[in-house]
Amino acid sequence: ISSACVVESQNAQLAGVAVYQPDPKRRAYLADFLGREVQRANEGLVGSVITTGTPVFLPRISQDELRTSVTAGHREDVERVPLHSIIIVLVRVHERPIGTLGLGRERPGEPYTDEDLLLLQELADRAGLAIENARLYREAREAARSREQFLSIASHELKTPLTSVKASAQLLERRMRQGPIARSR
Repeated sequence: ISSACVVESQNAQLAGVAVYQPDPKRRAYLADFLGREVQRANEGLVGSVITTGTPVFLPRISQDELRTSVTAGHREDVERVPLHSIIIVLVRVHERPIGTLGLGRERPGEPYTDEDLLLLQELADRAGLAIENARLYREAREAARSREQFLSIASHELKTPLTSVKASAQLLERRMRQGPIARSR
């Protein structure tokens, strides 16, 4: 099983962020591929998932079919990591696509099932929630940090005039206890 997570960047390009492959050599190759290869968000299998929102579910696919469904730059990769069953689903945050999650089986005769598709979509939906929760948590921490900074500054700024007012009030209180001040003529 090979798996990859691809995220859409701001400029309509896709960037790979994570890959898993049990074979260390293939994993290194796939990680290198994801790190160096930038794909437009409207190209290839991943691009079709991003643009249409519809998962790619190919329970059985031949290498010839796979070569014709990927972009020209990826055809060599099909030779290096052959896939015989593929699922690619959309990762969303508030219905906005932010990337894809994909699985590929390298052994023929073990196709993915509808249940596998549902499970992967559920994982992608939970990943989207986790990403959104992480963003909200970061924003809440930044807001708390800003509030603390504001209160610190406000406390400091109020402390100086209040110290003067307090000293004046104490001086006035002492003078009032001493009684009226005699006027000199």
